Formats: sequence, C-alpha cells, structure tokens
Amino acid sequence: MEMISSEKGRVMIEAQRDSRRQRHIAAVNESHKFIDQFFDNFCERKNEIKERSRIFVAASDSEIEEIMTGLTD
Repeated sequence: MEMISSEKGRVMIEAQRDSRRQRHIAAVNESHKFIDQFFDNFCERKNEIKERSRIFVAASDSEIEEIMTGLTD
C-alpha cells in the first residue's frame, strides 16, 4: 500500500506531533513540580510529627516517673 501525501498534509501532521510533544513535556514538568512540592511538604510534616512525638514521649516519661515515685513513698 503506497501512501500519497501532500506537503500541506505532511506539515499538518508534523505540527500535530510537535503540539503533542510540547503538551507531553509540559505535563511531565507539572508532574515533577507537584512531586517535588509533595515531597517537601511530606518531609516538613514528618519532621514536625517526629518532634511532637519526641516531646510527648518525654512528657509521658516524666509523668510516669512522678507516678512511680508517688507509689514508692
């Protein structure tokens, strides 16, 4: 089967390919931005939760120590 195409058709198809390629690149870049932002937020929240947990455990240890001291008196 032999394809016969005109110059106008070839230019139109190439323009469509280029348009798809540009949209794909833009979508990939947007995806990378989203992932980077998500990761930064995740790391920030992880550190915040880690610190809050550390404070809670320290306070709990202190409270347990007080209770234990009260029981031995």
